Amino acid sequence: MKTIQLKKETEKLIINHNQIETELKTTELLKVALNSQVQGGYSIAEIAIRVKLLDLVEKAEKDEATTLELEDSNFAALAKIVKETKWSVVSRFILDFVNEFDKN
Repeated sequence: MKTIQLKKETEKLIINHNQIETELKTTELLKVALNSQVQGGYSIAEIAIRVKLLDLVEKAEKDEATTLELEDSNFAALAKIVKETKWSVVSRFILDFVNEFDKN
């Protein structure tokens, strides 16, 4: 089992040349990564993995959990997806979020 800390933080981001203060949440970043488009689309197996992981993230969010417990295989799949995700903003929170997957 692997554990992901579910955090939230307010950060100032530059979006369209404007500085905007926004709240970033680990659960939202996980959902962005799991729903990110990949070149060539998804196989049915990839869809199944992403839907399963989305369900786990949404349950943790609904339960207001502070951690997300994942089986090693699910964690490995999620880590691969998160590390391959392209982000549209520069953010220390996102950088720390992605780097957490190397620590587990």
